[in-house]
Amino acid sequence: MRVLITNISLKGVTSIVQVLKFTLLIYVIAFCLQLIKGAVISSILVVDNGFSESFSFWTEKSLAIVLIFCLIGIFFKATYKLCLWAITLFLIGYALLNYFNGGKSLLELTLISAISKWWLPILTLHALSCDYKQKPNFSPLFLLAVQLSIFLIFMAHGIGCFSKNALYIDYILGFFGDYTSITLKQKQAEQLLIIIGIIDILAAILVLFKPFKALIYWLIFWGFLTSLFRIVDASILNYSEFLIRVPHVGLPLVLLIFWNQKNKAENYSSSPSLPKS
Repeated sequence: MRVLITNISLKGVTSIVQVLKFTLLIYVIAFCLQLIKGAVISSILVVDNGFSESFSFWTEKSLAIVLIFCLIGIFFKATYKLCLWAITLFLIGYALLNYFNGGKSLLELTLISAISKWWLPILTLHALSCDYKQKPNFSPLFLLAVQLSIFLIFMAHGIGCFSKNALYIDYILGFFGDYTSITLKQKQAEQLLIIIGIIDILAAILVLFKPFKALIYWLIFWGFLTSLFRIVDASILNYSEFLIRVPHVGLPLVLLIFWNQKNKAENYSSSPSLPKS
């Protein structure tokens, strides 16, 4: 397993903090939008536990308000740790609720993909701590967690493709039917899905064991494109499904910053005009 350098410049630390904070901000806002519209919590309270719709409505809205305050709190040195831990607990709880009560297909893959985002607030916490302490040295576990997160996201996608997820097939058929002159049949869409699955799984393995720059750019592009399909296939009203997948782009961006720092360090050490330690 290949881990890039973890000693980077203070500017690099600031860049990573900005990417993680923005990613977490959009990700949690997307959760709040889903809570406002009505999510799995409402179903559990009303259907499984017999609470009134009014009670479930205000419960979800209250959780959304608390999350918004937690997001505000991460921008202050005195409160960022407490707020990030609170967001972490919510993400874990929400993912487990979806797993046990969501009723969606491929719930196991949904949970695997969600695991990759459980520690997004923890990554932000570690990066913020380094930034506040002016400490340009990340824990090796930090970078490993980033790589593992990307691995889980793309591995889950790849397995979903091999399982011929009906939603993925609809995306392919809808895209070719609406935006190209090519008409695909169901079987052709399934064959294309297998090819995509192979690419996703190969990319997942490479990012964990042998990441390289072209691969990272591909992960950023493909993560954005597959997220965009949520609104291209449906409508702009499905924007929360697009926003909630922002880690698919944000996490590879963090990896790209580390890669660029690695190249700078190598160029510095190999330059004959610079002193070597």
